Amino acid sequence: MLRVGERVPDALLDAHVVDARGTSQRLADWWGDARTLTLFVRHFGCAGCAVHVHEAAGRLPELSDLGVATFVVGCGTPAHAARFVDRMALEGIGLTVLTDPSLAAQRAAGLTRSGWGAWGVVPIVRSARLWLEGFPTHLPAGDTSQQGGTLLLDRRRSVRFFHASARLGDNASMSDVMEAALAMAGEHSLLP
Repeated sequence: MLRVGERVPDALLDAHVVDARGTSQRLADWWGDARTLTLFVRHFGCAGCAVHVHEAAGRLPELSDLGVATFVVGCGTPAHAARFVDRMALEGIGLTVLTDPSLAAQRAAGLTRSGWGAWGVVPIVRSARLWLEGFPTHLPAGDTSQQGGTLLLDRRRSVRFFHASARLGDNASMSDVMEAALAMAGEHSLLP
């Protein structure tokens, strides 16, 4: 499990992820030298994940102003990722969607893999509510048992915020993420 203040493990940095066009690189190479926010989604058809990405997309201008590059990492195929980008209208908004069908990145981040997190009573009720709010669940597009998470890193690849989701809809609060991003940016501005 990742801990705030610690550096991410090499296994996460070295995990190969693929974009919607099929370009494969180490996650560290996608991140580059930027501060990064990475949203790990359960799968690309998950309604709870769509809500999480939608909320983060609304904060992209603020994150960009703070020097934070934003990524989404799922676990379906590149074609699943491409359909997710189209369905969510994510093209050209400053958010990079990647996928790791091997789940190596998710394992390295210590994210939960649980069928009950996807199919228990709470997730099913949550899915129904999200459908009523305009976020339908689509056909599975990746591993439905893999749970998501939220990871904010500074340029040294130290964890500044981490939330591992226990079940569908257990998303980190974007207010908490923004608070951590502001604190990180404030510390940077104090450096010579």
